[in-house]
Amino acid sequence: MIINLKRFSPQACQFGEGFSLICCQLPAMLLVNVMNIRTNNVPRELKFLSDFSASDQDKIRKQYDWMEPSDLECNYGFFKYRNCFYHLSDFMRVADESTGDLAGWDGYAGDSYFSGTLMKLVDNDCDHVIVGRYFS
Repeated sequence: MIINLKRFSPQACQFGEGFSLICCQLPAMLLVNVMNIRTNNVPRELKFLSDFSASDQDKIRKQYDWMEPSDLECNYGFFKYRNCFYHLSDFMRVADESTGDLAGWDGYAGDSYFSGTLMKLVDNDCDHVIVGRYFS
């Protein structure tokens, strides 16, 4: 028997005489989210814009063109990871750092639904960050 699933809503899964369409509930049961995190645990120095080379400064200015030039010049918190530039303001704070897959990380920036970049401040000096990648 071939069933056209487009005609049936998840609430209308009964087809009579003991037949039911259980695939309406399968996606919710089969979703298993496993998060992988990769990092080399190398602390990276947080910098001002002026601490970068002239070519890197041009790239940062293009990437952060939404910032006022005066704010960009005096803003601290830029770093380079995997040939991309980041600023601390790019990251969302991890709400509860003691539980879950993001335990021990201070912030994340999603690249897609399944991957992104993680950041944690080294000690309390806030001069260095450890950066990693997460994906599922």
